[in-house]
Amino acid sequence: MVGCEEPFSPKGPFLDRTVVFSLLAARSDTQFVRVFRTYYPPHDNPYEVDWETPDTSVRVVLSDSTRSATLSDTVLTRGDGSTVHAYVAYPFHIEPGQQYSLHVAEPGRQEAVSSTTVPGQGSVLIENYEALFDLEAHRFDDLHLDVEISPQAAAYLPRLSVEFQVYSTGAVLEREVPLDLRTSDRGNEIPVYPDITHVASTGQRSYYFTYSLHAYAYTLRKIIADYGDVYFRQANCYLVQTDQALYVYYNVANGFRDAFSIRMDQPDYSNIEGGLGVFGSYNVDKKSYELPSIISIPATL
Repeated sequence: MVGCEEPFSPKGPFLDRTVVFSLLAARSDTQFVRVFRTYYPPHDNPYEVDWETPDTSVRVVLSDSTRSATLSDTVLTRGDGSTVHAYVAYPFHIEPGQQYSLHVAEPGRQEAVSSTTVPGQGSVLIENYEALFDLEAHRFDDLHLDVEISPQAAAYLPRLSVEFQVYSTGAVLEREVPLDLRTSDRGNEIPVYPDITHVASTGQRSYYFTYSLHAYAYTLRKIIADYGDVYFRQANCYLVQTDQALYVYYNVANGFRDAFSIRMDQPDYSNIEGGLGVFGSYNVDKKSYELPSIISIPATL
């Protein structure tokens, strides 16, 4: 067994690369780009490095067909008080359906370049929205969502939520709770939410989703149980559309999580030419339906 006695190192050659992460948000006037450098871990486990390695000496340019902006170097504060380094473009409004390019340059290093086409405007609506406030008359129905996807979208995710007001220590608080597609059964309520779905290879752009009316009634009851006296305001339909890069990155990062697998490798994905990382985009469309402040929930649901 001569091979077992030969010295072996799990480390490969170190590649000094620029690492870029940015997701453009349609209809937002502020865009963020984070830039890092690859690092060489001191030992054999790369996850032992739990500190960030931001690159603060680069020039970041975001552009479309008619304008170009050099992003500002800044420090952002998280909700917990910690800080992160980022490059920010403000004001820089992102238009649905437009293509954007990102260039990250530093003297003496290869330029990191990528582009994304932001998904265009889509639509989402509830076909039988009357069931939202008249549950008794529609107790044998479900909520039917009609979804239209833009030509630029690679994947989509419909969501439905309930928005309401609650009074707390003299203040009026706005709250929003997502609605699940269905629950497992009436004795053991386990919410099931829609997952992001790749657009069909046939080019289909119209889709149909069903939300259980029982799940809607269960959500209303749970809101009342958790918050007490509430005033319902509206039901919000959301349609999240992503470009190809964001969908692939999400799918690769989440698609290998099998509780029964013995795989230890971590799949990777990058769409940055001359570097590593992800440059993608998404768009969110919203349709709201006004609700009565008090909703009667039939005992049969």
